[in-house]
Amino acid sequence: MRFVTYAVPGGPALPGIVVGDRVQCLQPAGFGGILDVIAGGAAALAAIRSFLAGAPAAAAMMEIPQVPTIFSKFGTAVTGAGAPIVLPKNSGKPDYEAEFGVVIGTGGRHIPAAAWREHVFGYTCINDVSARDFQLMTTQWLMGKTFDTFCPMGPWITTADEIEDPHELDIQCEINGELLQNSNTRHLIFKIPELIEFL
Repeated sequence: MRFVTYAVPGGPALPGIVVGDRVQCLQPAGFGGILDVIAGGAAALAAIRSFLAGAPAAAAMMEIPQVPTIFSKFGTAVTGAGAPIVLPKNSGKPDYEAEFGVVIGTGGRHIPAAAWREHVFGYTCINDVSARDFQLMTTQWLMGKTFDTFCPMGPWITTADEIEDPHELDIQCEINGELLQNSNTRHLIFKIPELIEFL
């Protein structure tokens, strides 16, 4: 395998793998950077092989999106930090992804990016668990993202006033003490003001 770190003009650094004469982004496989791949060792390489084998051709070469990809997590997917994640019997490709959760306090419509702070109550940690085989089976990610217990949150919400810059926070994922993801919110493709305005 040939791994690269790449970026499009104005975009963040992304992990990729060279497939033929193209580079495939490894973020959809759950890797925030090449260091995550290296730290993951043999298990990471096996996960990448599985991802490459299971991704349909249309989803295999994912480019930096021009607009955010939006999907839902059903209420039945939400569970507490540290609670068991129940893997569905009909899926063979469960995956994890450490995510930065932005908790909206005051709602609204047509919110300009400049007013984003007026609507953010606080922040939390989320594990975006996915069934990759179901997620990539079609262009609709909903089913692969919403199995029961597929959205652990917490262990708490930190109010916005305690975090000066939410785009400078380390974010990690560990399983049984093994560090699998290690990144920073500065690498978000879309920053919080853009996301709030878009949504």
